[in-house]
Amino acid sequence: MKISNKSKLVLIFILFLNSMVTFAQTVDVSTVVTPPYSPYLSSYTHLKDRVVITLTNKFNSTKQVYLKARFFSDNGFSAQTIDQYKPLNPIVMGPNAMYQLPANDELYAFFNGDNISVNNGDNNLGDILADGVLPEGNYSLCIDVYDFNTDQKLSTDGMGCGMIQIKYLNAPKLISPSCENDQLQYNNPQSIGFVWTPVIHNTPINYDLYIVKLLDGDVAQDVIENAIETGANDPFIVRNINNTSLNYNQQYRELKPGQYAWAVVAKVVNGQYPIVNNGLSDVCTFTVGAAHQEDNQVQAGGDDNISCSCKLAIPNGLTLATDVAVGTIVKTSHFEMEVTSIQKNGDLYSGTGFIPVPLINAKLIKAKVNFIDIEIRKSGNEYFHTAGIIKANVHHDATPFLPKPDVNDPGNISIGQNEMSNLSDFIKNNAEQKISWLKNAANSFAFSVPIGFDEKPITVIISDITFTPEQGYFQALSVVDMLDANSKFALLAKSVCIDKNSFCGDAKLMLAKDFTVPAIGLTLIGGVNNDEATSITFDKDGFKNLHIGAKYTFPAGSLIDKGTNTPATVTLQSDTEKGWNDWIAEVKFSPFYISGFDEFSFGPDKNGTKMIYDHSDVRNPPEIPSPYQSTDPNEAPIPTNLLTWRGFYIPAIQISLPGYFNNASNKTPTTLTAEKLIFDGGLSGNVSVNNILALEDGSMDSWYFSIDQFKLNLWKSSFKSSSLIGKIVLPLSHDYQNTTN
Repeated sequence: MKISNKSKLVLIFILFLNSMVTFAQTVDVSTVVTPPYSPYLSSYTHLKDRVVITLTNKFNSTKQVYLKARFFSDNGFSAQTIDQYKPLNPIVMGPNAMYQLPANDELYAFFNGDNISVNNGDNNLGDILADGVLPEGNYSLCIDVYDFNTDQKLSTDGMGCGMIQIKYLNAPKLISPSCENDQLQYNNPQSIGFVWTPVIHNTPINYDLYIVKLLDGDVAQDVIENAIETGANDPFIVRNINNTSLNYNQQYRELKPGQYAWAVVAKVVNGQYPIVNNGLSDVCTFTVGAAHQEDNQVQAGGDDNISCSCKLAIPNGLTLATDVAVGTIVKTSHFEMEVTSIQKNGDLYSGTGFIPVPLINAKLIKAKVNFIDIEIRKSGNEYFHTAGIIKANVHHDATPFLPKPDVNDPGNISIGQNEMSNLSDFIKNNAEQKISWLKNAANSFAFSVPIGFDEKPITVIISDITFTPEQGYFQALSVVDMLDANSKFALLAKSVCIDKNSFCGDAKLMLAKDFTVPAIGLTLIGGVNNDEATSITFDKDGFKNLHIGAKYTFPAGSLIDKGTNTPATVTLQSDTEKGWNDWIAEVKFSPFYISGFDEFSFGPDKNGTKMIYDHSDVRNPPEIPSPYQSTDPNEAPIPTNLLTWRGFYIPAIQISLPGYFNNASNKTPTTLTAEKLIFDGGLSGNVSVNNILALEDGSMDSWYFSIDQFKLNLWKSSFKSSSLIGKIVLPLSHDYQNTTN
């Protein structure tokens, strides 16, 4: 039978209302894969130890169900429950009941080694399980629910998926000697510093250092690989180094003048975990030069890229000083150094001293300093540092975990996760390395770096101080502990300039590059010259303000960006003086839809109202309903009344209805404004709006209709209930103004 156009509107209303009922007639699945994410397939064939699966029966009747799984990635790998699988016994769920699968082997048999098939090129399941290692990539583990009696799928496509990122550990990268064939001076006794980046893992990592002397025609990569595999080429080997640097001194075989290749191999101490390139770093070369040094060679005068606004010119008319002794006061830019030991080498001096620096308000504190081959001139009885550099003394216990030159970003510095923890612990456990102790210390005390401004919510650490004849500057960092993510990140500054009174210029620590925190869905924005990047400002009192610039990506299967059809992402900007656990951000966002229901879209309202992201343990957004109640008495409220609750509060948002409800008068989508929604694992809200579409504005093939009331009840991205009330003008009348027909 042919359906006339004039009947379509009635059918649309019926289908719309039926679809709303259908939304609720599912068995919802929540799949949470617990980190850390193993790179071994065998870990996922024992799902009971890896996931938390929660089923919610949305039917008003008892359901007998069973489960299947799909495990796939963006690298082409896929594994799934075999088609013929069906357990002997069903899972029985009462009406509207919630059920969390216990850690029971029988219940998780749908994804064990006997019941899955794998697609990974030419490798079969046996090969993959024997080798064990999955390819790197972004994986989804999706749980599907089937009716035990009819085999009909009851869960919604795109729901019930947990996201997993499998990433091998990064191999170390060599820092010093660099990969530019560094020229090193031969010394006896020898002392060569080898430095590399750490492999970040939750268990200890050891490193083996390989050095091979190169002969004419040798390829550095080949001789290192042969040395590792067979011991060929008479390698110099230092095994089981438990940090990321080594002073290759007289206790090791002598490196005589010549060219060398070097590399390190990283190894997980406890157990196995794949490391890129089997743990082998890049291979670099360096040259040990002949055993001589020209007299009167002056050490470089600091970093040429640093130019302080408070730079001080060297006086003219000075003559070389020949009588510097212990107790001599030497002026170096804005500062004065008291010499405590001195050695003369031709016209140059090496030794130690004290320099008072303005790191505490109204008080100077003494820094221990070292200098090698600097030039000192004089005028009358005044002595001036005129060439070379003076450096703050480094505490010997802190040397291994201070920031190092960034091998990926020459000219900048970086610090690894292990070093962050070690440095924070060092400051915490050594009172004399804290400003809170130094400010009360005797005037005679002199400190070595690093020192920490520890009296504020976030500690700022000075890790290096440099004095040139014209300027003084220091290197600083903060390690921010994210307890909610079990992770840390560091913000750094390479050159904060100082004069004898204070800082000159900006005192800001920057996050150098984007830092992703999967556990909480955030990617902190980095960039040294990016105003939106995460940063810290500080002064002589220490920490002042933490600026958070971040992007939040909603979990897969929840909110989908309407423009890209990928998980929705929003940007956050916030400032706090209280530290990581107390900030609330206004959120910019683009139109999105709930996964599986793309006909309804959500976006900013006409006033551009922003979402609010609550990341505070001491306050909540104003006017948020507390607690957030469902209309279903069987649903536990969302605890927005607790100060420790974290999530998104949406004061107002615009909802666009499906296209068949468009305004016929101006050809625009029909929209309504909803208020007081939240996102806590899913979108929740109880929407009720009146007078949405006037009778004269709703029309299809001359059938006039109105939308007088629209109700929608969402709970964690599930459609719990909905209703639509309106009028239809029958075609017998064509009179939309007379609503009595």
